[in-house]
Amino acid sequence: MRTQSIWIRRTMLQLLLLSLLPLAGCGHLAVMFTPEKKPSPSQIPSAVAANEYFWKALHAGSYDDIPQTLTALTAAYLENPNDAVTAAHADDQFEVQLHGLPSKIMR
Repeated sequence: MRTQSIWIRRTMLQLLLLSLLPLAGCGHLAVMFTPEKKPSPSQIPSAVAANEYFWKALHAGSYDDIPQTLTALTAAYLENPNDAVTAAHADDQFEVQLHGLPSKIMR
């Protein structure tokens, strides 16, 4: 009787795991098991400089400077990955480089 109970539990566990298999994509697992990031209270000097470069290029319409801006923002982000402002600006620059200018900027 005990072996039958163990077999039933093991079978149920296997069925549960099989039903969850489609959810087990790499991205989903990475997000599930990544520790939560806490935003840093201040920016490091390289992040301040990279963010200033970002705003100067954006306001001047210097879209040819996007690769250099993205490089500076990425370097600052890698030094301090908890800097939310730099992460957001790097993401914006990457999207512009990847997909072209957003419609908001083109108006």
